[in-house]
Amino acid sequence: MGILTTATVDEATIAEAVNRVAEDGFAVIPGVFDEAEANRVLERLWSAAKESDRRGLATYAEGLDPNANNVRVWNLIDLDPVFAELIAHPVAAAVVTGVLGADYIISNFTANIARPGSGSMMVHPDQSLVMPAPWQASHCLNIIWCLTNVRGDNGATLYLPGSHRFTSTDDVPADAASRMVPFTAPVGSIPAMDGRMWHTSGANITESEDRALLFGFYSQPFVRPQWNHSVGLSPETQATFPENMRYRLGLNTWQNGPPTRGLSISRSVRGSAGGSGRERPRYSALLADTHRRVTPRRRATAIAFDEQPEQSLRAPQHGGLQRVDRALAKPAARRAASTARREGHPARWSSIRPHACISA
Repeated sequence: MGILTTATVDEATIAEAVNRVAEDGFAVIPGVFDEAEANRVLERLWSAAKESDRRGLATYAEGLDPNANNVRVWNLIDLDPVFAELIAHPVAAAVVTGVLGADYIISNFTANIARPGSGSMMVHPDQSLVMPAPWQASHCLNIIWCLTNVRGDNGATLYLPGSHRFTSTDDVPADAASRMVPFTAPVGSIPAMDGRMWHTSGANITESEDRALLFGFYSQPFVRPQWNHSVGLSPETQATFPENMRYRLGLNTWQNGPPTRGLSISRSVRGSAGGSGRERPRYSALLADTHRRVTPRRRATAIAFDEQPEQSLRAPQHGGLQRVDRALAKPAARRAASTARREGHPARWSSIRPHACISA
């Protein structure tokens, strides 16, 4: 596509976007790719939607959207290599690193095409789908790819300004719906949205204009991802990724099994150039902290993969790191997360319901 190879990262632009996300919960980075590139991606998105339906993963999310005019495409990375390019795009990666840190993971990557007549879904913050309140810090971030111009009348995402500072549902005002505003952005831009921002999809009231958005959802590594990339990505797709992408997607063996007694959850290699036998983490040069362990919170909704295999794609794993305790929302507890103990076998259980994989 050339989208990845020709991209340049302007440090001042990235710094401004990171600051805007911190202050306002939202930032728009214009001109990341041009309209011709957006049109090519959109064409491949429609092909991906057809392939998703062919595979049996429906593009209409009944119960989530009011009608089939919202076209949702899941598991994008497995459907076309262009989406693997976009989720790792250097501009997106720089913004995510600035907000979440260099050891972030890829939680999910989906599309939502709002066709004329589409309506709004429920109002929600995405961080609430992967961890409980209180939400005292930003642990998740959405990077939104605008494949078309985005306006209020064609179904722009509606958001509640300032709601990224809410720490629980108790903070949501009774008139939240009437106070929501649409984000507007030109084709080729990428808005970044704090995972705590309360938002919903807007209604497309145009006669013939689609609004197409891609939603890259990223999180810090102690947060269990929405999508099980180990299951959703074919072996052929997985084989194409370099080591850093394998980490981001949770594809390595050490990220999907119980830790060996006495060893870090991060896979280590024994020995050094001097032959001392000292263990050193394999990914220390790549990531600052990949050795975290947190105690999983298994909800009553947990399901065994072998009992309901059709839901396993939306029953994600990442290093066995499952839904975190409320205390982990506090910065001090986050620092202690690396020493917390894990329980059970992570590759078997789900704590994420299928409808949790949503985007506006």
